[in-house]
Amino acid sequence: MLREQLLTRSLLADNPAEHPDDVRCVVMDWGIAGGVATLAAFEDGATSLYLSTGGGIIGGGAHESVRRVAALFREEGSRLKDEFSAVTAFPFPPSGKVQFYQVTDAATLGSALCSANDLASGTHQFSALGNTAQAVISELRDASERAAEPPQ
Repeated sequence: MLREQLLTRSLLADNPAEHPDDVRCVVMDWGIAGGVATLAAFEDGATSLYLSTGGGIIGGGAHESVRRVAALFREEGSRLKDEFSAVTAFPFPPSGKVQFYQVTDAATLGSALCSANDLASGTHQFSALGNTAQAVISELRDASERAAEPPQ
């Protein structure tokens, strides 16, 4: 439900940007076995990972290490903005496929569907974006694990 609210921009409606074409959030939908992992990195540093099967990691932006790598993900997404086009439907990608989105107040922009293997090869035009997304996911997991550790 949060994914849909984000991609339809209803989640951002109460807090508009100064410029409607400013990228508010960069999103990666990654088709994994049994579902989809959705990574969302917002302009204010808020970063979350949602799983279509339920659960995920929210509140990653509270950790400096996550904010730092999420900023790189947003910057790389913005650098590729001309490779995205306006979309109004947001189907889940099949397993092994990835789709990126950029959310502005005016529109949601989507990339072409990419093969996760092509992204990992380093030769795809979105390889750097995919690599930074994977770095965000790793840092989210690490930060979540550190936060769950009992105090010493």
